[in-house]
Amino acid sequence: MFYFLFELLYNEESAFRFLRIFKYITIRTGGAFVTALLIFLIFGNGMLKFLRKRKFGDKVKDYFEGKRDSKEGTPTMGGIFIYFVTMVTVLLWGNLSNPYILVFILGTTLSFAVGFLDDLVKLKNGNGISARVKFLLLTVSAVIVAFCLNMIPSFETTVLIPIFKDVRIQLGIYYYLFMVIVLLATSNAVNLSDGMDGLAASLSMISFFTLALIAYFTGNAIYSGYLNIPFIADIGELTVFAGAIIGVCLGFLWYNFYPAQVFMGDSGSLQLGFSMGLMSVMVKQELLLLIFGGIFLMETLSVIIQVSGFKLFGKRAFKMAPLHHHYEKRNIPESKVVIRFVIISIVLSIIALATIKVR
Repeated sequence: MFYFLFELLYNEESAFRFLRIFKYITIRTGGAFVTALLIFLIFGNGMLKFLRKRKFGDKVKDYFEGKRDSKEGTPTMGGIFIYFVTMVTVLLWGNLSNPYILVFILGTTLSFAVGFLDDLVKLKNGNGISARVKFLLLTVSAVIVAFCLNMIPSFETTVLIPIFKDVRIQLGIYYYLFMVIVLLATSNAVNLSDGMDGLAASLSMISFFTLALIAYFTGNAIYSGYLNIPFIADIGELTVFAGAIIGVCLGFLWYNFYPAQVFMGDSGSLQLGFSMGLMSVMVKQELLLLIFGGIFLMETLSVIIQVSGFKLFGKRAFKMAPLHHHYEKRNIPESKVVIRFVIISIVLSIIALATIKVR
């Protein structure tokens, strides 16, 4: 809205010269971050009352011999507010004529809808929709997004190799299969990480901060030339969207950090993961996601190793998967596991950003 006000009313001779500030991505990104954070801080208690009134309480399975009983009944489906606060903030601060923003809104909405459906069913039967149905719905969402991205003339089907200078692999039509895999992988990775108070939101916030910097550099001809990364016109606008998500995650953490007053549910984790993968695809840093999203990767691999090891050898590599539950089973306090994962994630993000300059 503010961007359209600038375009509609700005004139160097008029009294609305101050609207020029809304032209700048950095100003609007900061505005998006502050707006999203303030909405959560101001209306957060109302959010909790809304969820409690409708009895959206989480049914915690007893993995830990009674240790998690205190979480029984904690309001879930906080992802509803993650989605709506993000959308309101982007509508206020984003340039809605930007094709990348429009596709990003579509992808976020579709993945939120899948998670919302799963959460609703989970409240009724305790298990949610089947893994097969969830996978199918996410795949359809990814295919729709891939089709829409294909309509953007500036979108390329190349994959950049981190660290190496000017090494790009042209996948052609196979790129869209690769993109669907990335979107499905990140959606499920964040979903798997949503098992401790504040973990998924904290890790997502760090990853989106990294992506925000990359999007800003990629959309700026001077910075992209200096860093030797592909310049993509209009992609810098995604920085505003990322700023909104960072503010949302920080605001949500106000209520979600240990001991959590609310859980995000699949409606939150699936949309954050899908959006993360989609932004990585748009800025052409899909492989770099393996570095700054390293904790998500380890969480996913721990499940794969656990299941494969038990089926093949009848043994479990971890006390419990995903990985954060392994450490919880070793009697490491939940808050300590979360903060250590956050520290590792920050280090991995710094390494990922460093590889861009090292090219």
